[in-house]
Parts: sequence; C-alpha cells; structure tokens
Amino acid sequence: MKINELREYAKGRGIDIKGLRSKDDIKAAIEAAEAVADEHEDESVVVEAEIIEDEPVKAGELAVSFSPGVLSANFSALEAYVDGIIETYKDWEPSADSQEDVKQCATHRKYLNGLAKQIDERRKAVKNEYLRPLNSFEADCNRIRDKVKDVSTRLNDVEKEADEARKTQKEDELREHYESYAGLLAEVVPYDKIADPKWLNKTPTLEKAKIELEEKVDKVAADWETLKRLNLEFFEQAEIQFFNTLDLGQATAYADKLAEDARKIEAMKAEMGQYAEPADDEVPIDAYDDAPVNPVEDGGYEPFDPMTMEQEHRPMQPIPAQQEPMQPIAAPQPMPVVDSGSVSQQIAAIMATYPESKQQNVLEALRASQQPINQAVKPYVMIIDGATVEQCKAIGKLCGLVGVTGTFKQGVLQEVAQRVAQEEAAQRQVFQYGA
Repeated sequence: MKINELREYAKGRGIDIKGLRSKDDIKAAIEAAEAVADEHEDESVVVEAEIIEDEPVKAGELAVSFSPGVLSANFSALEAYVDGIIETYKDWEPSADSQEDVKQCATHRKYLNGLAKQIDERRKAVKNEYLRPLNSFEADCNRIRDKVKDVSTRLNDVEKEADEARKTQKEDELREHYESYAGLLAEVVPYDKIADPKWLNKTPTLEKAKIELEEKVDKVAADWETLKRLNLEFFEQAEIQFFNTLDLGQATAYADKLAEDARKIEAMKAEMGQYAEPADDEVPIDAYDDAPVNPVEDGGYEPFDPMTMEQEHRPMQPIPAQQEPMQPIAAPQPMPVVDSGSVSQQIAAIMATYPESKQQNVLEALRASQQPINQAVKPYVMIIDGATVEQCKAIGKLCGLVGVTGTFKQGVLQEVAQRVAQEEAAQRQVFQYGA
C-alpha cells in the first residue's frame, strides 16, 4: 500500500498517525493499534453488584453480592512490539548541530507520543467500564444514607439549641455568683476575665464550678495583697499591670523594669550634668495645678527659634559687651496686706492700689484664662528688658494662671541662644560617647 492508502486506512480505523511522514512509521503505528484492538476484543470485564434477595437479611442491613472483575490483555505481545520499536532507536545518536537530525527527532517523537497515547486512552476506557458498576453502587448507597442523615441532622439541631440554653443559664448563675462573691473586685476584674470555658460543659457541675470560681477570686485577692506588701517603687504601674494580666509575677517584673529604667535615666542625667552649665540663672515659671491650659494670644511676642538648622551649623559669634547694666522696672508699691479676710478680699485690696487701666488688664487676663482652647499651642519667647528674680517669679505665677508654662533664662536673646546651643551640643556629645 502506498502512503496515501495507508493514511486513508488508518483514518477509517480511527488510528492516530498525526506527525508521521514515512511509510514505515505509518505502517508500524497501524500494526500496533490493530494489535491492541485485537487483543482487547478477547478481554472480559465482568463486574456486577446486586442485592441478594434469596437470602434472609436483617432489617436495615445492606447485603451485597459481587463477582471480582477479571481483566486480561495481550501485554506480552504488546510489550514485545514496543521493545522492537525502541530497539530501532538504540544505535541512533541524533546531533543537535544537525538540522536534519533535529527534524527527524520531532517526527519520531510525535510517533512515539501517539503510540503512548493510544495505550493510555485504552487504559482509561477499560477503567471507566470497570468502575461503572462500583460508581452506581456507591451512588445508591449514598442516596439512601443521606435520607437517614437528614433526619439525624434535624434532631441534632434541637439538641444544640437545648445545650446552648443550658450553657446560657449556667453562665448567668456563675456570673451572678461571681459578682456577689467578689464584691468590689468585680468592678476591676470583670467575670469574662476570670471565667473558665470548661465551666459551661456538662461536667463540672454548677456547684463544682462555683467552688473553682471562688478559688480563683481568692487567689487574685491574695496576690493583690502580696503586691501591696512588696513596697514597690512603681506600685501604681505594677498594680495596673496586675489587674490587666492577673499575674503577680508579670506585675512585679514590670515594676522592676521600670525601676531599672529610672536608674539608667538618672545615671545618664548625672553624666550629662558634667557637661552642662550651672542652671542658677534659670527661673521656672510656676503654674497652678488647676489652671486651664490656654495658648498665648496671637499678636503678642514674636516666636523665635534660637536653634534652626542654619544657625546650628553656623560658627558661634562672640557675645557683644553689654553697654550698661539693665535696671529692673520698679513695681508699684502695694498697700500692706493684712492676714485677715479671704483670699478674694486680699486680692481686691491689692488691686485697689493699681490704676484702672492695669486693673482692666488683670480682668482681661482672668477672662482669657476661662476660655476653652481653640488654637494650636506654639512656642514663644518673651523678651524682658530687665527684672529681678522675684519679679520673674511673680510673672511666672501670672502665666500659670492662664495655663502657660516655661523657664526664664537670664541674659539677652543672643546670650541665651548661644548658651542653649552649647548645652545641646554637649548633650549630643554625651549621647555619642554613650553609643
């Protein structure tokens, strides 16, 4: 037969010869396919599953009778044929440098893949046929089983609902007992923080769960008393940590860490103090503890940052010699204040000695101190031509009245700026040495 005739023959028999060009390859593919087909015509695939009806079966039992499937194939002949084909490639060493060899590799590879595909497709067909009765058998079993499980699931839902109601009732009783037994402790440690999920199981009983609950409350109370007796430096922080974790060990460890950190900070400050200048020229602004916090009104003194990035790297300029010492501004002489009378009466007596314009300024400052915060707080610098330490303290108390805090530094603006720059440089040096 010619190649075209072989192709038509293969097409009529449903044999795949795609990619095969030579007559011998096409003929070999046809022979292999026909050998497999002829052998499978004699195969016997017998798998039957049927319910036994002629034997007594207990109600609700599944009785099955089946015959094991028997599969036979011409594996010997097929393997001998495949070995013969493989033998033809034994001495052939195609070269990747030869275009003709590469072309032949593609052709023969397609032929070999076609042969492997035929074997694999036949295997799948036999497997599907073999499993068909098993699949049908499983489907019938699952269908009947699901009918039973549907009813079981519906009954299980009822059981779950009843169990949830039981747990809710038990939890309510335990919660009520806890609040009664713990007393004020319950306000700090809620029930959910101390509860054990296993208490809601059917075991332990409610009474046993109450006993375990009381033991946990007693332990928390005992640990709290122990914590009080330790005289910790940071007791308040340790107490908060204890009630967050209910762990005495964690609370004491936390307090110890805070104490250690505080000691490190104090040591660092002591080391930094070796490089800092004496601070006897600084006068703190004393603020009242209960004074409202309000920013300085806009339009006052212009803010000035003595250490901008540009100034920080600019070489220090010598401080100009002071032409003449500043004279402190004399304060008005108030009338003597007697010890009798309320604070308001004493204030009224002093204010009466001031002119009305100054009294008006004090009144406006008091009104401003009562206004809510509605502006952003910014740093400001107050330039005072001259004042005594006592006058600075008096100014500080008035500043504290409106919620302003800070520190007076002696000297003109340029002197203070230079001194602050030197202090910051010394601090950076200390940190660098510490690193």
